[in-house]
Amino acid sequence: MRWFLLSLFFLLLSLFAERSCVDAAPRKATIQGTREANLRVGPGTDQGIRGILKENEPLTVEGEQGEWYLVETTTGLKGYVNKNFVKLEPGSVIAKPDERVATGKAPSLIELLEGREGDMMLWAGIAIVFFLIGWIFGGHYYLRRDRARRTRLRF
Repeated sequence: MRWFLLSLFFLLLSLFAERSCVDAAPRKATIQGTREANLRVGPGTDQGIRGILKENEPLTVEGEQGEWYLVETTTGLKGYVNKNFVKLEPGSVIAKPDERVATGKAPSLIELLEGREGDMMLWAGIAIVFFLIGWIFGGHYYLRRDRARRTRLRF
């Protein structure tokens, strides 16, 4: 019975696994137009220039922030490019980057849980159900065991 409950627990855990851990896959893109584009340190023209991208240079778009894409070049250089200079492959959907990418700082626990109140309530409900099942069945087991010991004849 214990193995059944454990396997049921892990099955439920796999079904309700954190869906937000799976971000949109990076998309392929190229630099469009006849001009060169600046690869910048941050999203904005006031940010420093990390490199210069030529026309038709392949890129991997990892995220979007305002009017800027967070891209990685084939040489491994990461930075921001204005959307006007980037041509995405058809059917591309870009995920918004975390603040960790822009600031290089890990988010706090409150920032991680922000907007996930429904998931937290679901997990709290599952934990309460498992607690109650354990309490009910565990209590009955000890009651039956004690009753069996009291009714046993001893010589």
